[in-house]
Formats: sequence, C-alpha cells, structure tokens
Amino acid sequence: MPIPKRKDDEPKEKFMSRCMGDGVMKKEYPDQSQRAAVCMSKAMNLSVIEAVDLQLKLNADERAGYPPNCNKGYVEKDGKCVPVEEDAAHTKKLGCTDSLPDAGKKEN
Repeated sequence: MPIPKRKDDEPKEKFMSRCMGDGVMKKEYPDQSQRAAVCMSKAMNLSVIEAVDLQLKLNADERAGYPPNCNKGYVEKDGKCVPVEEDAAHTKKLGCTDSLPDAGKKEN
C-alpha cells in the first residue's frame, strides 16, 4: 500500500502523527522505529537512509543524556555524554593507574 503523503500546508508534526497512526503503516511497519523513519523521510523530504541516521542520532542522545546530566554509564566529554570505558573504569576502581608491562617484552 502507498505511504501517506504530506499535504502542501500540513505541518511536519501533524503529518508525523497522521502517518504513525495510519492503519496500513502500522500493519506494514509494526516496528515503531522503522515506521517513524519511513514517516520522517516523507515529512522532511529525506531519503529513508537519512531519516534512519537522524533517528539513530536522536535515540543515542536520549539514551546517553545531556551534559551535565549524563545518564548512568555515560560521562561528559567535550560537551557530550559518551559511554564510560569499562576497562578504564575497572582499572580506576582498583586504584591502578600505571600501565602493565608488555607481556611480549623481556625485562632486563
């Protein structure tokens, strides 16, 4: 079935609501994220790839949080919330700050 089209004077937000709630769209795209990407591509005149990329970025921001209030498992770095590096966090918890000697090198 055809994907709904945005009317000439229809605001993007109204179109997104109409498109996401469309019965045919719900049947053909039961996954809400996939349906949102398809609707977004029509609402913003983007390719589906561009719409998926935009949605992934928005979801990542939502998952990480926004500085200075990063969500658990994320820290602020360069004005963004980035995942905590588990190895670095584990080493820091143990109080180890020196690097370990290379196992392949012989020490004299």
